[in-house]
Amino acid sequence: MLRNRLVKVLFLLILLLGVPAVYAQETVVYRNAVNLTDPAEKIEALHKFIKNYPESNYVVGAKYYLFYSYMELGKVDSALIYAGEYTNAYPEDSRIEPYNDIASVLAEKKAGLDTANIYSAKAVEMARSRKIRGLSEVLDTRASILNLLGNPDSALALENEAITGNETNPDFLSHLAIFQFGSGKKIDAIKTAARAILMGNTDDALSNFNNWITEVKPEKRESNTLRESIVKNVLNDYLKTTSNENTNAVKSTAAVFLANTLVNLDVAGKYAKEALNSLNNNSLLDDKILFTKNYSIVLSAENKEKEAIKELTSIEMLVDPWDTDFWYTLGKAYEKTGNKKKAEDAFFAGVIAYPAPKLMNALKSLSKGKTLDNRAIQKRVESEKEKLADFEPGHYKVPSSFKGKIVLAELFTGAECPPCAGADYAYDALSKYYPRNILAILEYHVHIPSPDPMTNPQTFQRYMYYGGNFGTPTAFIEGTEKIVGGGPKFLMPNRFHVYQYAVNKFLNQKPLAELTGAARLINDEVKIKVQVNAVSSLDKNVTLHIALAEKSINYPGGNGVNKHIFVVRALAGGADGLPLNFINNTEKTEQAINVNEVEKGLTEYLNDPTKDPSWRKN
Repeated sequence: MLRNRLVKVLFLLILLLGVPAVYAQETVVYRNAVNLTDPAEKIEALHKFIKNYPESNYVVGAKYYLFYSYMELGKVDSALIYAGEYTNAYPEDSRIEPYNDIASVLAEKKAGLDTANIYSAKAVEMARSRKIRGLSEVLDTRASILNLLGNPDSALALENEAITGNETNPDFLSHLAIFQFGSGKKIDAIKTAARAILMGNTDDALSNFNNWITEVKPEKRESNTLRESIVKNVLNDYLKTTSNENTNAVKSTAAVFLANTLVNLDVAGKYAKEALNSLNNNSLLDDKILFTKNYSIVLSAENKEKEAIKELTSIEMLVDPWDTDFWYTLGKAYEKTGNKKKAEDAFFAGVIAYPAPKLMNALKSLSKGKTLDNRAIQKRVESEKEKLADFEPGHYKVPSSFKGKIVLAELFTGAECPPCAGADYAYDALSKYYPRNILAILEYHVHIPSPDPMTNPQTFQRYMYYGGNFGTPTAFIEGTEKIVGGGPKFLMPNRFHVYQYAVNKFLNQKPLAELTGAARLINDEVKIKVQVNAVSSLDKNVTLHIALAEKSINYPGGNGVNKHIFVVRALAGGADGLPLNFINNTEKTEQAINVNEVEKGLTEYLNDPTKDPSWRKN
């Protein structure tokens, strides 16, 4: 849980020049191979990598990518060969995740189901014997395979077990509904599908809900009665169980549920408008995006397309590129108003990060009369990715109304974390866009999802300071605005605009204190003198945080990021900082950080990081 006093943190940032790390050529070759988008080219590059670097630690990963690439080409026999080599590369008692990963892909592709059946059965057996936390995911995969093999009753039994602890997970709910329907429990299936829609699955669950309603009650009048009854009951249960939660978020969710199921649109409009009107300058970015998007979906359901477009375009630069509902609603709104060019652009924007079937089908439907197949779509997507990856942020123009506030932007990241690339590059863009007397940037490396040599015990302590239990990348702006998520490099512009919005929200605030001082490297010590002058009333618990960071480190991480900026190496006073005791609204402090001691501590830590709490078994 975030600490309330984070809004009162004062930060002093000390920078050291970075020292280039050893450049591992095999890392670059491997990274370039897996980043290829054409499956045939990727296969050729991976075979060449394995031949040239047979002892590399990346060989196991290369075999997984060979499996997946062959599956994309429809060459199932070749794919299964590498599936076997990939799983066999792990010790026999460590194959739960590899077995499940392979089985899940085979289930998704509906191919190689005999192998998928064997792997998923082994994964479930091992997961049960060890009582792992990820048992639900393994059971879910197994259930999907059994259903594909024509055994919905067994699939339903497993999914009923898997759903425990995942009662609000839209994908688990959607799968449960499918297995219920296959087992003849059709009304239960429709109810479960409605719950899945409420929780956010507007693809399979919504399609199944509409189809099953008609199948169970073919007469239109009876079908509508059943639809309204189920939607009303599911919504009432939701409102009861969320009575203590954020009222506006609950109303917004309820509104979009009614809009998607086309039930009681008057109430949907009322709820959505109330949530939208609750927004102000201090609202969280996530709420602004969610409430605006959901209100637009309701407007679209009411056939108010022009109003929907106005609302959607107001957050277009901020919304997640993989938010299928947003891009589908925007594209359909443009299409209904006769603007097919903008409709196509919206659908394309939605498939750049992830080719969601709903958007792919919308694109193909829109292109009647011209050729727009998967290859043509992919060609344009790749062109768009190249443009996005070359994004230049420009430079911030300091307004005359600027009050001297320096905003703190922190990022928790990892060199082996693929989605961290977009966030890392976006932070690079922030450092170019804002001058240092406007924005202070700090990056903390943690062992998520894999070991990272730029991690140290104090960066993990800072991670725990924010409550821990969150993934990477996660950004904190001014200690209060938490922004989760990243993506590949081509998503850098989106992440930049999201971070920029949050930073600008705080820039117009009047600073609570003024910091003056100096930091000098004398022999092996960084001598720091700081004076803090309170310019307004400060809480007694205010703390001063001093970070020692390397301005730039060259290290070729597995996620493709070679340059890492403002990497935190030490925190004076630890993650909790240094308490301040003001006398006449002024506090002075002197600190010294021995660079050799810091380097020695990092070396000792990296020699065996498993001894420290920051280490996580992966």
